[in-house]
Amino acid sequence: MEFAEKVGFVLLFAAFVVQCAAHPRFPLALRRVWAMGIVGIGGTLASQAYAVYAGWQGSELGKFFLPPYQPFAYFFGYVGERLFAPWGAALAAAVLAVWIARRMNQRYGGRFFESEEPMLIGLCFFMSGYPAFFFYLAAMLVVGAGVSAVYQLHGWGRAPLYYWWVPVALSVILLKVYLVPQSVLTFFVL
Repeated sequence: MEFAEKVGFVLLFAAFVVQCAAHPRFPLALRRVWAMGIVGIGGTLASQAYAVYAGWQGSELGKFFLPPYQPFAYFFGYVGERLFAPWGAALAAAVLAVWIARRMNQRYGGRFFESEEPMLIGLCFFMSGYPAFFFYLAAMLVVGAGVSAVYQLHGWGRAPLYYWWVPVALSVILLKVYLVPQSVLTFFVL
């Protein structure tokens, strides 16, 4: 598991604990977890980029990838593509998920999600990372359909997924790291 994935996993776990233990204070805590996630993952990626730069600078062969032999644009393109682009894609997916969830909730009078749930969904998309947010989307569709089917069979009405978002995201991160073959993950290389 990469360090950025560990940061996401720990923050998601913390969000789940706060969600279960301190429900009234959860919206404020959720904003803080979002901020810690962006700062934590961004800082991790920046330190990894610096490590690449320092490694290249200290290498007899690597120094040819840095100025004056190559423009800085080459280095920024390299770390941008390999380090920042996957997390940027996850952040874009998270923003899109928040926007879609809020729009659906507004359009249908708030019958789909609780007020802080769209931000929770977005957090799960972001912390899952790329390409795990695709697996997360598929897993949530399956879990949502299963829970909804159980609720319909018992006549309990609409199935709330409020406490399912984070555990499924945590499970997807673990499955991606330990069970999904590398050959499948290379299909998603940016």
